[in-house]
Amino acid sequence: MRTFEELVAEADAAPFAGWDFRFLDGRYLEGRFSWDYRKMLAQMLANARSYLDLGTGGGELVSSLGPLPARSVVTEGFAPNAHVARRELGPLGVDVVVSFCDDNSAKGEQRGSLPFQEGAFDVVSDRHEAFVASEVAAALRPGGTFITQQVGPDNDVELARLVGEGDGQGEKWDLDEAVRQVRGAGLRVIGSGEETVRSRFLDVGALAYYLKTAGPLSFKEMDRGALEGSLRKADSEIRAEGAFQVSTSRFYLVAVKAREHPPIGQVKPSPSRSRKKRTERGPGGIRTHGMLVKSQPI
Repeated sequence: MRTFEELVAEADAAPFAGWDFRFLDGRYLEGRFSWDYRKMLAQMLANARSYLDLGTGGGELVSSLGPLPARSVVTEGFAPNAHVARRELGPLGVDVVVSFCDDNSAKGEQRGSLPFQEGAFDVVSDRHEAFVASEVAAALRPGGTFITQQVGPDNDVELARLVGEGDGQGEKWDLDEAVRQVRGAGLRVIGSGEETVRSRFLDVGALAYYLKTAGPLSFKEMDRGALEGSLRKADSEIRAEGAFQVSTSRFYLVAVKAREHPPIGQVKPSPSRSRKKRTERGPGGIRTHGMLVKSQPI
């Protein structure tokens, strides 16, 4: 294995745009969940005529779904990501709209800015982005479907401990709270799940890259010397045990708006559950670990 200095320098110099994590291929192994968000979403889009994706990043997921509904729109609140999304999705006929909302766990009234007419979309999706449930409900047509996957409360707790920040948990944001907000907006939850699995960083360069691109903001704001000390601890563990292991926590839910006909692309309901698994896979589809809101209003 290369030296600590070589691996960290490579991570520092590596570019990052949108939510493109190819740098981590073969260097980070994410645990496998019992559901497949992408497959569930693709099933819903098969019969949809209109589609909205919230917090699309650089459009990496949406560009992989095709063929897309005739009217497909995405939102993104971080200007550099919006630029990447327009470049990648424009040729596919997808409109990119700049829109931002507060974290779902924010205290007080949650602000949002979705600029769409009521009942505009058959399907609204959201992977690891904050959302205002009332705005989602308004954007859906009667019988429309909302699907979201979110980062759970136990995500990356080992990284928080590594840098001396306890368990790194802030305001409450888990499946129960998401269900409460969605039901409060008048939507009916028909499927959900919550799991924590084990994932592995195979070298300290992968961990450094993750922290600078997708880790909690507090890690990015750390003093350089303190961060180096934490990375050296992780590097020693990787060289001794083969990997630095972390908890990867996710939950999903599927909800529908009141309707006269079956919802678009209805998936088989599954009960809420919490479980731990150890099966691992490569980094395909990872985007926003540790991040619920990626941006500030622009």
